[in-house]
Formats: sequence, structure tokens, C-alpha cells
Amino acid sequence: MKILAVDDDTLALNVLQATLEAGGYTDITAAQSGAEALASLENTDTPFDCFLLDILMPDMDGVELCAEIRTKAAYQKTPVLMITGLSDQSSMDRAYGAGATDFVTKPFNGLELGARIRAANILSAQVNQHKQFEIVALQWREKLDALNALNLSEAITLQGFDGAVDTLMQENILMRMPDTGFSGCLLSVRLVNVAAVFDQLSATDFRAFINSTGAQLRNAVAGRGALIAYEGDGNFLVMSPRPIPKNRAMAYHTTLAPEIAETAQKLGFDGEAQILLGEPKPFQTDNTEARINSLTVARKSVLMRDLTERGDTAVATLRPKSEPMVTTAPAASSLLSDVSQLLTRPKAVGRSR
Repeated sequence: MKILAVDDDTLALNVLQATLEAGGYTDITAAQSGAEALASLENTDTPFDCFLLDILMPDMDGVELCAEIRTKAAYQKTPVLMITGLSDQSSMDRAYGAGATDFVTKPFNGLELGARIRAANILSAQVNQHKQFEIVALQWREKLDALNALNLSEAITLQGFDGAVDTLMQENILMRMPDTGFSGCLLSVRLVNVAAVFDQLSATDFRAFINSTGAQLRNAVAGRGALIAYEGDGNFLVMSPRPIPKNRAMAYHTTLAPEIAETAQKLGFDGEAQILLGEPKPFQTDNTEARINSLTVARKSVLMRDLTERGDTAVATLRPKSEPMVTTAPAASSLLSDVSQLLTRPKAVGRSR
């Protein structure tokens, strides 16, 4: 155990060293001031496992030295024992507030000092073990992020809940549905600010967020028998085996929006993840063309919703406060033009991780 003992009283420091050595602790570095102690921290090849600091010292006292030691990343959890002949509560409160672990009183009692050092030794071993665990965990996290690397536009195969599928499987199932007798519908859902979430989260956390969002959609919107796929760029496609009433879409949004925002924040996103639900569209099974058209119509629905909301926001922002409310019908035709352009534009590829 490597110990740094600091006391401006040479005699007291010699007694402390002798007491420690008698207890079997021989790797001791002595310092007689806070400045000398900090220099020892900078010059050592291996970090100290325990500190013994006298409280009453000139220039920089033990409490100030303790606080300075705690600012260093390598010593934020290392045991710090304060040496004092004081019994006033205020000194103890200051020391604990600065990060002290325990107290040793003068004159030194060999048994007491040995017991407190042994306790510090156990704590030091636990701290070192915890640091090793953190290092190993960080290494594994880096490897996991490398394995999970993806682009923003990349589809992700959802996992871990009933109905989680990839886009290819979902489309194959839709294409193989019977020509008659299917009464289900399709619902497209968009994460509006997915690019911001993607930029802030690691690849692993982003995958976890997308997967969690898929599970929340399944539970809140579709229920048993539904199939949920993530198509990339923040877009989900929900296939429900039963109709979803149009008037319930707003209720679904009200329920889902705060849950999805909370999930993103727990994973490290500092904003509010936002979602939009398109209009539920019946799935037509008359022929292959009708099936493909059903998919297109469902996807267009959430795109229209997104563009309409953006347009309404822009109009509300630009309108002078003194003007009376007017119809936004002229803006709608412009939005329809934007929709046709966006639908023919190749999908953008997001930043690669």
C-alpha cells in the first residue's frame, strides 16, 4: 500500500512514519506542506493508495489539500485520512465536505492507526477493483459501438418484443396476404428530429432507442398480432391486423410522445425526441399493384403530416401579430408540390458512425 503522509511538524511526521512502519506499511512518502504533497502527486510513477493529511498547516491546510487532491481524476475515490488534535465539529465538517474519508487523532495510538489504515486498505482495494471494472466496461462498450455502427438512413431489425421484424420480412408478409378477408391497416410513424438524436447518442444507444420506440408503438397502437419495422431515417411502419380508427391517432400521439421523449433522455439525448403519426390506411389486397400502393399511401400520410405541420409553424412565425387570422389554403398547394419533390428525391444517407 503506497501512502502519502503530510504534516508540517517534523517530529509528528517521524512518529507517524515509525507507527506506520511498525504496522507493516513501508511504502511511505513524506511531505511537510501542501505544495510539497502536490509535487509528490505529479512526480510519482504509480498513484498513491492512501493519504494521511494534517489539518493544521500553514499556507495550505489539510482541508484545502484534501479538496485539491479530490479534483484530480485519479484520486476522486482514494481514501483520505485527516490527522488532527482538534475535536471541534466545524473542522470535521469542513474536512468531510472537502472529501475526507476518516480521522486519525494525535497523539497517535498504534492500534487505532493500524485499524483505520487497514480499513483504508480495504477501501483502496475496492476502489482499484472498481476502476478496473470501469476500464473493462469502457473497452467492451467501444467494441459494442464498433459492431453496432450504422448510418442514419439504415434500416434496423427490431428485436425483443412480439411483432418485431425487419422491413423485408414485413413486406413479404404483406405481399402474401390473402386477396380477401384481411381487414387490417398500415400506419407510418416518423421521429421528426431523428438526426439530432442520432448525432448525440452512441450507435449502441441509438439502436436501443429505436428498438424501445418500436416496442412502445406495438404496445400503444397495434397490440397483439401487429408487425413493426424500422425503415431508417426515423421512419417506422406499423402493420395492424385490425382497423385503427382515425380519431384515435391523436390519442396515441398524446400517450406515446412523452414516453418516447423520456426514453431518449434516459439514454443521453438532451432535447425532446418528437414523433408524428400518419393517418391509418386500410391495406388493399386485391392485387400486387394495390398492395404496393397501400404501402406508398401509408408512407405518404406521415410525410404529408410532417410537411403540413412545418408549413403551419412557418406561417404562424412569419405572420405579423397585428394581422387577423387568414386561411392557410395557399400554403397547402405549395406543400403538395414539396411532397411530390420529396417523394421522387433519392433517400439521403446520414453520417456514418
